[in-house]
Amino acid sequence: MNKFIRIFNIALILIQLGISCYLITQYDLIPIHWDISGAIDSYGSPSVSLIIPLLSLITWGMIFFVKNHPDWWNVRNEIKKSAAGISIIRQMFDCMTAWSMILMTFLMYSILRGKLFMIGLMFIFALLACIIVFFIKRINCPDKES
Repeated sequence: MNKFIRIFNIALILIQLGISCYLITQYDLIPIHWDISGAIDSYGSPSVSLIIPLLSLITWGMIFFVKNHPDWWNVRNEIKKSAAGISIIRQMFDCMTAWSMILMTFLMYSILRGKLFMIGLMFIFALLACIIVFFIKRINCPDKES
């Protein structure tokens, strides 16, 4: 995994944990569900906010494992970690990981604000951030062709 992507994902998980700790220490109830119009449907204990960083960590771990063990994939032919297609798949996994971490961080921000961050806007911001991360990764670590 590219060092920048790894640091980026860890930073987002730490931000989520920080928001969760802040919510636990400062609030008695937090919004945990919104309806389609963005109005709060239900409230819950602030300790519920720990689920999002935990899910982020599990998602990151699963994608990291699948990305780094192509020989465990369900394919008929033996895959070598140095194969050309694996590089593209690994970049795709990096983008998927960054995108999911960004979405979960936006969700934590929505809980902190007490108002749902617009879902469409959240997806667009997450996609743009993922594209930016991908291009920064490409600039910092171009493929070696020789």
